[in-house]
Order: sequence, then structure tokens, then C-alpha cells
Amino acid sequence: MKREEIYKSLLEILKNSLENPIDFTKIDETTKVYPDLLPNSITMMYVALAIEDRFGVSLMDADFSKLNTVGDILNYILERAK
Repeated sequence: MKREEIYKSLLEILKNSLENPIDFTKIDETTKVYPDLLPNSITMMYVALAIEDRFGVSLMDADFSKLNTVGDILNYILERAK
């Protein structure tokens, strides 16, 4: 899967996981996960599960603190995707 495809899928996962609507035309790889997108760690758990289901990538709890931006999550997926 190409980077752009993964990026689009990741944005879709994020859109579907948020309770409050966000203008995703303003989101890019530098957008901070907290607090810009995800309001709390519970929401991140839902995102992590969706990423695991979609990409077959296990997000380790210890890695959550390293995923500060949308680009960090994208790179994490790219490095571990099947």
C-alpha cells in the first residue's frame, strides 16, 4: 500500500473516531495528535484498534507516547505494515 493511500485511510479512521467534527482540510502530517485531534487516551485506544484492524499493525502501549503527530502515526504504520 502506498503512503498516500495509508494517509487517506488514517484520516478516515481519525474522522470516524472523533465525537466533535474537525475541518480535515486543515489537517496535515504536522498536526499534533494531542490536543488537536484526540481529546483523551480512550479515543486513542479506539484509533489504535481501528489501525490494527485496517493495517494489521499492532500499536504497542509503550509507543503511544512517541506518536505526537499525524505524521508520526503514518510513519509508524508504514514501518510496520504488512
